[in-house]
Amino acid sequence: MTDPLLPALTDFIFTAEEEAAVQFALSTEKPWKHDAVELEEVKETLIELKKKIRAFHLQRQNSKCCYCRMNLHGGGNFIIDREHIVPKEKFKALTYVISNLSVACKRCNMELKKGDLSFLVDRGSILHTHSNADQYRFIHPNYEKYSLFIEKISYEVNDETYVKYTKLDHPKAHYTYTYFDLRALEVNTFDNGQGITTPDNASTVRERLAEEISALG
Repeated sequence: MTDPLLPALTDFIFTAEEEAAVQFALSTEKPWKHDAVELEEVKETLIELKKKIRAFHLQRQNSKCCYCRMNLHGGGNFIIDREHIVPKEKFKALTYVISNLSVACKRCNMELKKGDLSFLVDRGSILHTHSNADQYRFIHPNYEKYSLFIEKISYEVNDETYVKYTKLDHPKAHYTYTYFDLRALEVNTFDNGQGITTPDNASTVRERLAEEISALG
């Protein structure tokens, strides 16, 4: 599949030490659990590799959750998850495959997605077709550009907030919006606080917000 993001997936290079640690980890029951006794000898290598993976995918996702586009900039382990798109618990072989990894907020990963597989079109073949975006009902974090399916507008000043997701007419846009309950993240306190009704038209909202920003100097 075409990679629309930067840095490119092919730019991520495992060192020989990292590759050896990954292969050793994959021979154990839980290869991602670096604190496991059986992974003691490669623990430090895996910890540093996970930091490297997180930094790489934060750069690719512009420090945003790959599913809801929440800002993750400056967030620590309590905010940011290294996301396995196809769950590692179900498909161990994909645990360290860089195209099966991304970054997500805790809400999308731990509360909503968890170990679910319903978003896969054909789970029986996913080990061989995991790099095919057509195998996923939601927007694939690595092989599809989020903004080509859903536009998120977010604006915040002090206690006033505006968040709106505008879906394009595509099945993946609608599925992603529903699967990750993006409606629950939409907020309109900014205009409500001023007693103004915000139009749904995205371009009009952008113009209005630009005017507000300009007015703030």
